[in-house]
Amino acid sequence: MDETVAIIGGGIAGAGVAYHLSEHTEASITVFERNAIGAETTARSTAVFRQMGDSELDPMKRYAMRLYNEFLADPRATPRYDPIGRLELATDDEHAAPLRAAEPSVGAYVEGEELAAITPVPELETDAVTGALYDPNAGIFSPVELTHEFVERASENGVEFLSNTEVTDIETDDGGVTAVRTASERHPTTRVVCAAGPWNLALGRLVGLELPLRHTLAPIARLEPTEALPHPLPNIKHGASGYYFLGQPDGTVLVGHAPGSYADAGTEYD
Repeated sequence: MDETVAIIGGGIAGAGVAYHLSEHTEASITVFERNAIGAETTARSTAVFRQMGDSELDPMKRYAMRLYNEFLADPRATPRYDPIGRLELATDDEHAAPLRAAEPSVGAYVEGEELAAITPVPELETDAVTGALYDPNAGIFSPVELTHEFVERASENGVEFLSNTEVTDIETDDGGVTAVRTASERHPTTRVVCAAGPWNLALGRLVGLELPLRHTLAPIARLEPTEALPHPLPNIKHGASGYYFLGQPDGTVLVGHAPGSYADAGTEYD
């Protein structure tokens, strides 16, 4: 059998994997999505793109920056990018210390009233801020639009996308994958890529694997101000509590929280 790849999950991860595989291999690639393309966790993402974060992810983020710039420079491309900036704030010395030590490439370190000199956020009580990291280039994508950009480019390379097609089983023989099954068909394959986010745990169990994956729910409240803000609100995160605020192009404001660590996270997802 010629090499075939079944990618389970049609969000931005699955679409991105499909695009890159189609650029670098001759394999026959099919993406299986149980819903509409990009309609599950991808559609619920705040889609903040920035360089702040874990240093282990820096190479991936730098690559993504180059790739997204290629997309945005293409007259055919449709994804929107709104550079709203990002502030990570500390209100005590303990949380200010790592911000102060951050590499200049991920943001400018400022203290207290200095914030007023670099970003227009008059609502911010600078007296309470002991330190902040400001990245003016951070912004937000439309995650579904970006997903469809990958889909369009992958499709041009011959990738098949099957939406509303849930994988119900993965067949194996002598330790190797032989097929994936949907409710109506059996699809022979030599490789499977699980790109279904929190559902990857259940997919792994189909072949007897207990993957070391965890996830936490990150609730988001959407606020609609009675009066439009006179200026865009950047992405603001309070390091000690984990709460963040994010202005949207339509004037609404998202308030969210991503609690917990790997040890505290769950293993089940409905």
